[in-house]
Amino acid sequence: MNINFKKAGLAAAICAATVVGGAAAAVPASAATLDSSSVGGYVAERAIASGSLVQGEVPTLAPGQVGDLIAEARFSAATSGHSFVFTAPMGTSFDANTVRTLFSNGYNRAWTGTLSEGGKVLTIDIGEAFSGNVKLITKIKSDIDNAREGMVGGGSVEVTAGPNIPVGTTALLAYKATSILTQGAVPALAPGQVGDLVAEAKFPTTPTSGHSFVFTAPTGTTFDSNAVSTLFSNGYNRAWTGTLSTDNRILTVDIGEAFKGDVKLIAKIKSDSANTRDGLTGGGSVVVTAGAYLPVGTNRELSYTAIDPVAAPGPVEFTGATTDANPVFSGTGTPGATITITLSDGTVLGTTTVAPEGGWTVTSEVELVDGDYTVTATQSGDGLTETTDTITVTVVGAPIADPLIAGGAGMALLAGAGAVFAIRRRRAAQA
Repeated sequence: MNINFKKAGLAAAICAATVVGGAAAAVPASAATLDSSSVGGYVAERAIASGSLVQGEVPTLAPGQVGDLIAEARFSAATSGHSFVFTAPMGTSFDANTVRTLFSNGYNRAWTGTLSEGGKVLTIDIGEAFSGNVKLITKIKSDIDNAREGMVGGGSVEVTAGPNIPVGTTALLAYKATSILTQGAVPALAPGQVGDLVAEAKFPTTPTSGHSFVFTAPTGTTFDSNAVSTLFSNGYNRAWTGTLSTDNRILTVDIGEAFKGDVKLIAKIKSDSANTRDGLTGGGSVVVTAGAYLPVGTNRELSYTAIDPVAAPGPVEFTGATTDANPVFSGTGTPGATITITLSDGTVLGTTTVAPEGGWTVTSEVELVDGDYTVTATQSGDGLTETTDTITVTVVGAPIADPLIAGGAGMALLAGAGAVFAIRRRRAAQA
């Protein structure tokens, strides 16, 4: 390959691998130097061995953006009649059917080639005589829906004819994919809850204005208002009024403000009251419909984390207790959590697990004498913040049921022995 790299890894392998006649050439211990401070860029003083073909500077492209895909060749003498076949890297296509040749002395010329259907392959015949170092420059465009990140290969340039560089010599070509429109923090919403749906855009340092966006609410949600807030990295923010569709699922907004740097676009969504979804839920999006910088059509999927109301974490709470010697306590909590019922002196009356529907019941395993008792329910479990609920229960003991002894009063007490506590309550949550 006659190329010596200072930086190893995918970028080096993709950006400057040269194949001669279908086989990888050896790498001698001299020649080109890869600039480790740039993304696949080469320092100006590097030398390319005669008859070699390598990639030049690696372009950085966001979806919809156009950049230069550069191959560099070294010719030992003035020779003409060279032909090349360029293949665009994954997620890109050629933006034009031209190849520009640029010589080290600054002279350049554009040549017209032939594009394949879909713009993925560009074939070019160059009649000009080459000598010394020559750059072959094509234009590629990142797909508008390109979701790739980092170094992306899949491109190449191959010599198909020429007297100086061997036919079959191939250089692999790549680019660095980046996003200019992404989702920010993903909200977690239980049914009926409202949260922020955030898109983040990256603009150049030079202000650009006149951008329009169409937001679509994720599945199981609607927009809670027709407002979109812009939040800049310096803390400055402003609200913009958009237009909602009749079902509140589409929000269109025109923003006249000049953007620069990182900007958050924030809309409010509300989970449907009958939403039974659980986990990450997509179906939402933001699409650029007009703008001076973001390519029209640039889009990103937007999602939220749906919280199943049955599985939603919640504190423990008493809902009832009987007043007999072995009281039956009942309440609500987080499904799967452990509930422990204790007295103020630490005596454990019983434990249970919260049922899938969120309810629990504990019958005291300790028989209590008549009197007032402070009873605490503690909820615990993996990933849960421990919570407690405390009540005071009055135990009245076993009623006298013999009417000959107690008359009607005994029967009345018997009937009331299972009454719900409705006593005093103290509730606390422990972090």
